[in-house]
Amino acid sequence: MKNCLPVLAANFAILLASSAYGQGTINFNNHLPAEGIDAPVFDIDGTTRLAGSIYMAELYAGPTPATLAPVGQPVPFRTGVGAGYWDAGTTAGRAVASVAPGATASVQIRVWQTIKGKTFEEAAAAGSKTGSSEILTLALGGVGQPPSLPVNLAGLKSFQLSPPLSSPLAPIILSQPASRVVKEGRTVTFVVQARNATAFQWQRQTDGQWIDIASATSATLTLANVQKTDAGDYRVVVSGAASSVTSQTATLRVFAPPAVAHGKVKHDSDGKFEMDVDADDGVDYHVEVSDDLVEWQPLPNIPHFLGSKTIVDDEAVHHAHRFYRVVAEESGEDRGEGSENESEHD
Repeated sequence: MKNCLPVLAANFAILLASSAYGQGTINFNNHLPAEGIDAPVFDIDGTTRLAGSIYMAELYAGPTPATLAPVGQPVPFRTGVGAGYWDAGTTAGRAVASVAPGATASVQIRVWQTIKGKTFEEAAAAGSKTGSSEILTLALGGVGQPPSLPVNLAGLKSFQLSPPLSSPLAPIILSQPASRVVKEGRTVTFVVQARNATAFQWQRQTDGQWIDIASATSATLTLANVQKTDAGDYRVVVSGAASSVTSQTATLRVFAPPAVAHGKVKHDSDGKFEMDVDADDGVDYHVEVSDDLVEWQPLPNIPHFLGSKTIVDDEAVHHAHRFYRVVAEESGEDRGEGSENESEHD
């Protein structure tokens, strides 16, 4: 037996709708070959016909394109040889309450995948596959007594679903700006690495408020010849197409070079050498020694220290002369060689 697709006649199961007094009527059917209507609906590849209840079709109509609204309930698609055609069954005849019989209406068919929404609007908002026919202009049926038959979807053409609309990607910070500890006069660069970024705005915290830094709108913030007045907290707001994200806070600490306190250097009779170092609190320092100003070694008995400290070298007696320097530990990619201040014991 030859497989045949059942074809609804133009007047099949539509008298109910056409009897709706004062309302124009439409025959919601995309497969009426005898009437010149054969408009299957395809998936996004343009070749696979929609099949089954995972896809729904709904009739939209109104006096104008701007007033399109659902008419009746959505219906599923047929399967097998009927794939591509929706199955309106006995509900094919639809009455359009907003348009009188014989009046002109704008008509459109909307189709969607039901995984993410029960209606076309829900599916579209959730990023599901959706599709719409061209808007048709039809003079609706239901004219006279007895009412004329519902108008067919004359001019309906096949169409296909569109891929889901991707939501704009949110920006992601891949690498946070790092805090810095530097000597006065250095050049400091803060850097952020981000994906899906369209704009940057660096900010500095002032009196508890984050204030935009003028012209600081790239992935890097460069501060030249920094002074103690530049010390503080910095961050960057990274913006994308639809949202933004704020980086972690990067703290800039700026210190003056350490100095040997005036009048605070002495050489004891027992051979010990002492000096008082004036230095900023919170900065990591250590002392190095040399006999020739070429080779420098850490002073063994003095660990790293923070802020001012009295330095004592018990081994000074074993050297005819000895040089000392205090080195501040700077941090950051552009720190240079650290900050030094030297003193000589002879």
